[in-house]
Amino acid sequence: MGLFKKRSEASGSNKKPKTAEARKQQKTENIPAPELLERLEFKEPARLTAEWVPCVAKADELPVCEAPAQTRDLPSQYGDHHIFVMVRDPYWLFTYWELRCDRSAEILESQGANAEESCPVLRVYTLTEGGAHSDYFDIPLSENSRNWYVRVSANRSYAVEVGRLLRDGRFIALARSNQVRTPRDAMSEIVDERWVGIDFERMYALSGGWQAGRSSADLKRMMEERLWGSIASGSGAMSGRPESSSEGPRSFRFELNCELVVYGSTEPDALVTIEGKPVKLSPDGTFRLHVALPDGIYRFSTAARSADGLEVRNLTPVIQRTTHSAAKEQKLQGGRL
Repeated sequence: MGLFKKRSEASGSNKKPKTAEARKQQKTENIPAPELLERLEFKEPARLTAEWVPCVAKADELPVCEAPAQTRDLPSQYGDHHIFVMVRDPYWLFTYWELRCDRSAEILESQGANAEESCPVLRVYTLTEGGAHSDYFDIPLSENSRNWYVRVSANRSYAVEVGRLLRDGRFIALARSNQVRTPRDAMSEIVDERWVGIDFERMYALSGGWQAGRSSADLKRMMEERLWGSIASGSGAMSGRPESSSEGPRSFRFELNCELVVYGSTEPDALVTIEGKPVKLSPDGTFRLHVALPDGIYRFSTAARSADGLEVRNLTPVIQRTTHSAAKEQKLQGGRL
């Protein structure tokens, strides 16, 4: 790309630049194109000469800056005193811990023991619904152990303690973990045994869809009686007969039955009784039974006893059923239901 300058400027003219006012007063000069080209002088652009070469450094001559090498290792301990446990899957837990020597020595000294007369142990507790200890097992450790995988059962709650087991059989806990629960390893056994469907046409009638020739209140009242009269399930003890009409006896009957579903869970080896009768438990400790429910107030005395007989839990639910009988024979006088 060339550089263009006027001859007067190329010859080193020292004329002062005109002000804006002077430029306005100056008469515009019309110069033909050929003459204008003669007044302009083409200059070659500046080229890189030999005297500029030493100032340009080559890439391979630039100094190489090396980052300082990081040789520090992660600390083996952070000065904490705790233990944590996490769930990996229904059958495995992962626990890791860190114990301070001064804190551990203080705990052992308060119990009249020392580390030389004991060995490190990981104690795993199985917890009940209320968080109490139902049973436990110990895992012997080495002095340098800092984490461990623990084999457990599915759908149970656990907590872990790391401590020292003395020669006399005593266990001194140095740190206790958080509580976790393993997930189920199968589908839930609590399922609905029967699904009750509702006729959409009846629901449409309840919403006032077919009101031609009838009042809304009468139609809704009639449909409510028929709708709830058709939803009957299970085995129970309740039946009723409508009042006789003026046309004579009719072969029309209406029965309503109810039953109560009682279910729960406990330890698989526990003994559960309802009204003094033992209840069979599933392998995972759950139970479920159906009881007929006629009208009245009923108390179900339930109890659960641990396998060793040291713990007993008693629960007594109170159930009341009242059925209001107000059935009347309805005569339909047209209209779609």
